[in-house]
Amino acid sequence: SCQIQKLQEEVANYHGIFAGEKQKRVEIEKELEEIRKENQRYAEQMDILIFQHIPSVAPVFKDIGPVNYNVEESFDFVASYRLGEILGEGYCASVRIGSHIRNSQRFAIKILKKSSINRLKDLKQIAMEIHVLKTYQHPNIIHFEEVIHTADNICVVTELCFMDLHKYHNSVGLSIESARQVIFGILHPINHLHSRGICHLDLKPENILLTKSLDSHNAKYEHVRICDFGLVNMTRQPDTNKDIIREGYACGTPGFYAPEMILQDRFEGRSADMWSLGCIMLEITLGFTQEWIDSYDQASGNPATFQKGLECCLSELSMEQFPKYAGLLDILHKCLSINPSRRITSQDALEHSWLASIATKRATERSRNLFQDAHQSNEKRARGFSQMFSERIELLDGKTGFCT
Repeated sequence: SCQIQKLQEEVANYHGIFAGEKQKRVEIEKELEEIRKENQRYAEQMDILIFQHIPSVAPVFKDIGPVNYNVEESFDFVASYRLGEILGEGYCASVRIGSHIRNSQRFAIKILKKSSINRLKDLKQIAMEIHVLKTYQHPNIIHFEEVIHTADNICVVTELCFMDLHKYHNSVGLSIESARQVIFGILHPINHLHSRGICHLDLKPENILLTKSLDSHNAKYEHVRICDFGLVNMTRQPDTNKDIIREGYACGTPGFYAPEMILQDRFEGRSADMWSLGCIMLEITLGFTQEWIDSYDQASGNPATFQKGLECCLSELSMEQFPKYAGLLDILHKCLSINPSRRITSQDALEHSWLASIATKRATERSRNLFQDAHQSNEKRARGFSQMFSERIELLDGKTGFCT
């Protein structure tokens, strides 16, 4: 009986301890609930600050527009668009096909999740991307339709294209002539942007779209579009005599970003774009070698090996290896100069002999179109004068009583 009493006392003691711990747990859970509520209130206030107040008072954010809480959105719909196939997906954004419910016209809709945007810097970059698409339009830049700012997302609506260059090159391939047209279709809008103090900073085949299938007889630079301006950068006061310099920062995609991003502590945006263009040109004409890919794999760990690897690969782009491609090799070496100060500019590249035939044909077509427009305008003007003269003759006939 003594042992039973002792056991009962121990059980009672454990019950007391358990009840005390249970009470502590209840108190902790209440505190956690208060913290969760406080965090929720903070998140809501930050949401109002970042997505409503700041865009309304800071001009740099004006292109995002105010939040429209009346827009209906779900997995299948946003505003007037029925959402379909997912074309691409990343950490904070996805791209889907959107069909307008009024006329079934199809668009590409980039859906940026606001829950993943927790820095003002990120919102500013999104605003800059939208600003460039809206303001610096060009036939070879993806055509901007509208931006829809909902409670949960920022949706950028653009034209829908046929296929990106990476997929097309891997599945179909390109002739040298088709590649020449594609490069001109990239270079022309890049020069348009560079002359206005803007650089893309993420040029690669995945960010080059084609509006239709290309072949050696039908390839035209008009079918090329540059897209994804998520890393775009611009000067505060665009000046053709000043470059864009970023320090202590690297961006882009391995295989395409400029070597000075690793080898130096700063880079110039337009020169970096021209390196990336040279990489695209190399891949779709002569092709990347395994050594080129390996060099980029070693870039961050061993910059010296990275540079030597690139120099070795570039030395193989010679007339001995490719005797039929003198013009192509020349422009490749001028784009892929490891020294950025010696790299060709976008304007000089447009005037290069390898692209001269396209530039000449384009100038001829523009002159012909201008002549035709002027001729049609003159004909229209002449018809107007003739009609006015006839009306005045009829008026005079009525006043004088003459008849014919």
